[in-house]
Amino acid sequence: MSGFPATCDNCGYQLRDADETPCPNCGHTQRTVHMEARAQVGVSARLSMTIQRLETEVRKNWPLIITLVICSLISLVPAYFLSGLASVGVTFFFIILSTVLGYYAITRVITITKE
Repeated sequence: MSGFPATCDNCGYQLRDADETPCPNCGHTQRTVHMEARAQVGVSARLSMTIQRLETEVRKNWPLIITLVICSLISLVPAYFLSGLASVGVTFFFIILSTVLGYYAITRVITITKE
């Protein structure tokens, strides 16, 4: 138990470590050892499983992801070549398309991670 902080059960005196007995303040021999345990392994394993499911889903839905990326890149063209209302209309169309595809992709990811 050495190395963990401890206190005397009788007077609450802060002992140097868990092996210090009896209490230098009151002579009592019982002590409380303060230890901390963490559950990182479970969180790490769960995160790993979620990432694996996400990778599997990306492999299955790569056309959706590619389409979203292409739409985002194509939406730059109207801003460069068009002007006025034509530019606004085409850009608006791509914004709506990207929003719908993005929403669909995000809801699929949320569904995957909740399973």
